[in-house]
Amino acid sequence: MPIGTPKIPFPIPEEKEPGWGEISHELFLRRIFFLFGNMTAEPANKVASSIIYFNQEDPTLDQLVFINSRGGNLAIGLGVYQAIRGSKANVTTIGLGIAAGMGCLALVGGNTRIGLPGLFVKMREPSHSPMFHKQAIDLMNELDLMMTMYNIILTAFSEKTGQPIEIIKEDMKNNTLMTATEAYAYGIIDQIGCDVREIMRSHYFDEEIEKREFDNFDE
Repeated sequence: MPIGTPKIPFPIPEEKEPGWGEISHELFLRRIFFLFGNMTAEPANKVASSIIYFNQEDPTLDQLVFINSRGGNLAIGLGVYQAIRGSKANVTTIGLGIAAGMGCLALVGGNTRIGLPGLFVKMREPSHSPMFHKQAIDLMNELDLMMTMYNIILTAFSEKTGQPIEIIKEDMKNNTLMTATEAYAYGIIDQIGCDVREIMRSHYFDEEIEKREFDNFDE
């Protein structure tokens, strides 16, 4: 195997030796996406555009989004959430590490929401771009927009968890931290999953195709 970027083998017609491709590309083709780190424009765009692209290609095929994010900008997080909710394809979100702020919003947006046992979830009020050096009328418009988006997020959390908006608002204000078990009780996730391979296989892998493709590598 080549040294450097993690790679995996793939079959090449009429060749005994496999080719090597980057893991991220192989997972992308299987509709498995990752939202890791701070939710800035670049990683959020990759996830949202991938969801939209594969939804257009074939909305009958499920998608999976792994989330390990401390959150980020209000508008960016709302965009990812709306991409997930707007997909006709079933989007399963899996939380691992931590899902905080807008990362938590992305997690709660899935059709099926799964948390790994070590997951931490943190509710907190969203941030917004700095509004310094703006004229008064622009500042007022920005504040109106921010409050509108904030209320949309409160409603989204309430609808997806079943918690009253006042409870959501209070937990955001208090930066409430939850374990996977507490997040399940709260309604942020639907289940706690332990076996990532099983979660992925049940959504994405055809065992017969996979076996047929790689049988020749075992010889």
